[in-house]
Amino acid sequence: ALLGVAIAVGYNAYIFISELILLYNLTGAVPNFYEDIFDSNWATLLYEAPEDDGWLSLGYWPTTNITYGAACMNLCNILLQMANIPQDNPANLLEVGFGKAVSTFHIASTYPSLRITAIDITPLHVQTAQAKLSQHPPTLANRVSFHRDSATTLATLADNSQDVIFGLECAMHFNTRKDFLREALRVLKPGGRLVLTDIIQGPKTRAVAKLTPKAIKQVVDDFGESLGAPGINMMSAVEYEEQLKELGFSTAKVDDISEHSGIAFANMVKPILKQKWDQLDHEFAVFMKHSFNYISPWFSSYVTVLAVK
Repeated sequence: ALLGVAIAVGYNAYIFISELILLYNLTGAVPNFYEDIFDSNWATLLYEAPEDDGWLSLGYWPTTNITYGAACMNLCNILLQMANIPQDNPANLLEVGFGKAVSTFHIASTYPSLRITAIDITPLHVQTAQAKLSQHPPTLANRVSFHRDSATTLATLADNSQDVIFGLECAMHFNTRKDFLREALRVLKPGGRLVLTDIIQGPKTRAVAKLTPKAIKQVVDDFGESLGAPGINMMSAVEYEEQLKELGFSTAKVDDISEHSGIAFANMVKPILKQKWDQLDHEFAVFMKHSFNYISPWFSSYVTVLAVK
C-alpha cells in the first residue's frame, strides 16, 4: 500500500514539474501567445452563449448564475462608470489592448458621440477589428479607428489629446507598465481619466517574498515573463498607487475586486477545464490549470484602477 502511495505521489510530482517546465518555456511575446495559443482555445473553453463571443477578460460575477459574456459586460460597464463619460459631449477615448474589440463596439454603441481610438499589439486582433468595422455603417467608422501600436510608446497619440484611457485586463502584459502609465499621463488632457482592470501582486505573494531568496525570486520573475507578465509589473496596490502619484497623476485609486472577478472566474472555469481538457491544446490547458488553481488564488489580486491627470 505504501509503495502504491509513493508511486502515485511521485507520478503526480513528475506531472506537476513537467507542466511547470512547459510553462516556463512558453514565449513571453504577447502577440505570439495570443495568435498561436490563446484566442482559439479560449473560445473553445468559454464561448457557449451568443453573448460570450469575443470576450477575453475574467469578467465580474455578482452571482454565478450568469453567462460568461454577461460577466464580461459587467466588468466593462464598471470601468465605463469609473470613466464618467458624458453621454452628449463629444470626447476622445483611447482603448488599449482591445483584444477582439467586443468592448470597443460596446463603448461606441453606448456613447454615440464618443470618438474612439483603439490600439493593440497583436496583428490578428487589429485585422479582425478592422474587418468588423468595415461591416458597420460609415457613421461608426468615422469615429472609431483601430491601430497596431504599443501601449508603452503610444506613438500614434498626441500630447493632451484624450479624455479617457480605457484598458480591460492588459496592463500587466506591458513591458513595462510604468512606461505605459507615463505615456498615458502624456496623452491625457488635464482632468482626463485612466481606468483599467489589472492583475497585480496579491497579499500572500508579499508574505512569501519576504522569506524568498533572490535567486528563487528571479526564477519566479522569469516564469511571469514567460507568461507575458514581466516581474517588474508585480507590485502591491499601495505601490501601484504610489507609482501613479510619483509619475504625476493627481488622484490614484486601486481597488481589489478579486472575490467577484479572478476568484469567481477561477471557480467557474475549473470544472469546465476538466470537462474540455482533451479539446484544448495541451499548452493552453496547462496554462489555465496552473493559472487558476495555483497562480491566481495564491499569488495575484485582480483590481480596478482609477487615476486622474
